[in-house]
This record gives sequence, C-alpha cells and structure tokens, in this order.
Amino acid sequence: MKRTSPLLFAIAIAGQPPMAQELPKDVERLDAYSIDWNNPQYPETAKAYFAQGEVQVRQDFLDDGTPRGEASIFSSSNSPELDEKALELVRKARLQPSGKQAGSDAKKYVLVVSFNRDSITNIAKKTCAELIEDVGFHKSAHAGQPLTKMRLYEMTLGLFYFAGKRDVASTVKLAKSMPAAFDKTVEACGPNPAGLFLDQLREKLKQAE
Repeated sequence: MKRTSPLLFAIAIAGQPPMAQELPKDVERLDAYSIDWNNPQYPETAKAYFAQGEVQVRQDFLDDGTPRGEASIFSSSNSPELDEKALELVRKARLQPSGKQAGSDAKKYVLVVSFNRDSITNIAKKTCAELIEDVGFHKSAHAGQPLTKMRLYEMTLGLFYFAGKRDVASTVKLAKSMPAAFDKTVEACGPNPAGLFLDQLREKLKQAE
C-alpha cells in the first residue's frame, strides 16, 4: 500500500487538495519554469495588482525537442498578464532530445509555469500589508474559494509542520487549527499592516491550543 507523507496528510485534513487540473492519460506534466517576484520575467503589470499563481500550458514536442503546433492555456492563473508571459516562455522552450529516431508523431505535454511572490527564504519577513494584498488578489481571481486554497497557506502549513514535532497527533492538531487561525490572521493583519504575517499566525495558533 502506498503511504501518504504526514505533510500531505495534514494538507488533506486542512482542506487543501491538489490544485492541478487532472490531465488526460496521454499528456505528461512538466514543471517548466518558476518565476519569483524579483525576476525580470515577472510582468510588472501583474505585480501592480499582486497577481501570482500557476499557469499550465499545453504544447506538443517532437522527439528532437522542438515544439509542434501552437501552445495553449490548459489551466489559467486568472491573470491575463501571467498567462501571456507563460505562453511566451513555452513558445521559446525546447526539450532535451529523447534520443529516439525523429518521427512525425509528437508527445503531448502540459508545462507548468509558476509565478511566486513568496518562498521559504523570504516568508519570515512578509508583512501583514503584503498578506492583505495577496488575499485581495485571491478573492478577485478565485471568487468563492476559501483562503486555504492559497499557495501561501500551503507553504506556511508546511513550514510549521517541519518546525514542529511531526508526529501524527501534532500533525492532525496543526492541520485542524490552521484554517481558522489563517482566517483570524487575515482579520488581525487588517489594522496592523506593519506587523509580520508569521508573528500573527503563530499567535492565532497558540490561542487555538
């Protein structure tokens, strides 16, 4: 039987299922590009309204690594600028040759392009003001989705998991406390824009104990 890691178990309990759209069986998924906030490739027009997220682009490639046909959006970030930049990157992409004899049939791929404002290296300095900006984009781009669908939520859940005891009981407790604590953190950050996001979240998790 395949075992699920405690972290994935925690994510499942916390109501954060994988966000990737299910692929047809004949399509392979590749993590192609990860563009961070300070990368020149990150569209300034998208940063202006704090857009971030994942774009999945469909593109076929021949055995020699060259693309065939037109790239198209398989799953949108709900930011036109991010989607267009992802298409631009994939149109220029070349895969490593397969080593097979070149043929007329192309293999089908979905290339994933991620645009990320946060990372493990900078999240400790993330301010409440930045959190409110992120929440604003999430609500406008993904209307009706809970905040637990944000990449930031999954990242902080993982951060606290790896910093904690990591036994089953502690993992379950963290997973059950996180959704409400995250929502309360957003509320507390509103009137405290200069505060640090993680400080507020730690306080709300402690109050839930």
